[in-house]
Amino acid sequence: MNQQRTIRPLTPSDARAVERISMGSAWTSVHFTQAELPRLLLTRPAVGLFGPADTLLGFLLATSLVPPAVWLGGFGVPWMERAHVAVICDALLPPWLAMAEAHGARTVYYTGHDPDNDLLHDYLLAHGFHLHEQLRSYDKVGVASAAAGNPAVQVRPFALPGDLAGVLAIEATAFVSPWQHDASEFAEMAEDYPYFVVAELADGGIAGYQCNTVDAEYGFLVRIAVRSDVHGQGIGTRLMAEALRYFAQAGVLRILLNAEDANPRAHRLYERFGFELIEPRGFVLAYDIP
Repeated sequence: MNQQRTIRPLTPSDARAVERISMGSAWTSVHFTQAELPRLLLTRPAVGLFGPADTLLGFLLATSLVPPAVWLGGFGVPWMERAHVAVICDALLPPWLAMAEAHGARTVYYTGHDPDNDLLHDYLLAHGFHLHEQLRSYDKVGVASAAAGNPAVQVRPFALPGDLAGVLAIEATAFVSPWQHDASEFAEMAEDYPYFVVAELADGGIAGYQCNTVDAEYGFLVRIAVRSDVHGQGIGTRLMAEALRYFAQAGVLRILLNAEDANPRAHRLYERFGFELIEPRGFVLAYDIP
């Protein structure tokens, strides 16, 4: 690799160069869309390795930052640097960790779908990361619904700022770090996801929320949560039924999702709606910043 190189923080002006690598190279691990990229480069820890003529040779960036947790969600090198993946990681990881720590992060998380074919899995394990947990991967062919759920619940689009407090209250009890989102990330989700709804009770309270996205014929069930004091009242079922209605209208042929292993209530809901457990198992690695 050419020795004329510099490392610096990435900014939104680097989005085009990052996009060229993430879209044009097979030597990438990315968990973001191109539409999200400028905002991520503005608000999240991100570093790049540059060669002559300010050519981007590799990047490392975060996709979520809710201290003390930060998610390493983007890495890539161009095809011409494919033989130097480990060297570029060696160069980028220390300054990226320092930047993440300066933003309040204490633990780094990284997720993938297949440990045997993931670009960073073995490298990170060899550099201080450890297996944090395994994930369940679910797949559903078609959009048939198993049940309608609670008809008394109004399912409507998430609205800012009125729904934020209710959604954050659910988030605080339904998830723990590193799976929690904060107010700023919910605002981003409302902008990024084409489907983000809440379940509203007759008294106006927010009983649950759910968000999805679509890529061609694939639907992705991103997140679903229900307030703990109304479990068992058909609210999760109603949210699932409405999600499947949305996927049908979007022309989706197949739906994918990941779930934590330690969430049997969610497993039962997915399996009742015809989702099947598939291999390989997803994984989450973690690293405590010294």
